[in-house]
Amino acid sequence: MPFRKVVDDDPGQWFVYGKDGDKDVRFRVRPLPLWKNAEIQRTFEGMTRQVKVDRQGTAETTRNLEKEVGAVLARASYSLIDSENCRVEVPSEKAAQAYRELLKDSSIQAGDVVALDGRWTDELRKDFLTDTASVGVPAWIVERAAEQGSVKVKEEEGKG
Repeated sequence: MPFRKVVDDDPGQWFVYGKDGDKDVRFRVRPLPLWKNAEIQRTFEGMTRQVKVDRQGTAETTRNLEKEVGAVLARASYSLIDSENCRVEVPSEKAAQAYRELLKDSSIQAGDVVALDGRWTDELRKDFLTDTASVGVPAWIVERAAEQGSVKVKEEEGKG
């Protein structure tokens, strides 16, 4: 089996998520490598709580939604690299304090609209992706990462 270097610096691709006024909101998303996906899967093992099979052979699965959501958030956090025209409104003083700490910007006040472009850290990704206002973003990012991964696998298969 050939040794394959683990590369964590894929530049990713830009994808349009939506609009903010007349500007496209875009995210740079990198593919999720198999090794990283396996690492996340191990972290969130036990996503299926129980599988019951009745007399007719019908299976009923009970899922652990908390772990499933955690796995999606971890995949999205890894895959999100940067943004363009991504802004958040700071709704309260408590949120302003959190953003001041996350962005190391003492000028942020409640009511401000803050640009996140070029300011992404692991902590900011986690906060942004777990925010209920951005509820659809994590799954969307994971889908874009998976699309890129599928393309890369097909390219690799074509080389062989």
